[in-house]
Amino acid sequence: MTASPSRLKLERVTCIEGADRLLNPLPEPYAAEIYGSWRLVNSIMHKSIACLSREGPVAVILVQEFGGLDPYLVGRHAKILGGDLSRVLLSRAFKPETIPHAIDSIPEGVRKAVVVDPFLFAPDSPRDYWRLTPIVSAFKRALGRGISIAVFNRETVFGRGFLPEGGKFHHHTLHAIARVSRCGARSLKLELVKHPHRPPAQTCIPSTEVGVHWDVQPRLLEWL
Repeated sequence: MTASPSRLKLERVTCIEGADRLLNPLPEPYAAEIYGSWRLVNSIMHKSIACLSREGPVAVILVQEFGGLDPYLVGRHAKILGGDLSRVLLSRAFKPETIPHAIDSIPEGVRKAVVVDPFLFAPDSPRDYWRLTPIVSAFKRALGRGISIAVFNRETVFGRGFLPEGGKFHHHTLHAIARVSRCGARSLKLELVKHPHRPPAQTCIPSTEVGVHWDVQPRLLEWL
């Protein structure tokens, strides 16, 4: 999926300077993904939610078997970045069939969404990747509604090149894809894997730009 240059704009997807510089410019609405080592992906995801809450309501779709979103961390980021935790709307999906429904149910008026680990329940065989089609189709419907999507994903266990989970249909739907890994002991490396108007590139980001801590329990509004 590509966009004409006239529709491209600069977006603050994560509020991490190096990451946003790598992903931009993006069409409006956009579908951008960061994937790789889950611990690193998870850290960037928390800051991204706080970042997007600066602009208005942000829908967070959390696919999980255990664990989840750390509101302590989101709250701290929001305070530093000028975000608003009360704008974060949360929906949890515990089964693969509920993920498309959660995406389709993003409330009217919401223009930014974060989808966390959408292919957690990916098939054990590449031949069954067609089962992921309803999830990717829901992404496309959200884009059609004018909703920009930030996807935080893991690496697939199949194939070469450390590709993201989700299969070719998912990769084709996204505008920009970046892989995160370690860059030495105190930095994160982001590699631009796909972009409609930029060649592959990479950057290293100090870990201090990504992770912070908090000690107050805020509350998130769940819409499902």
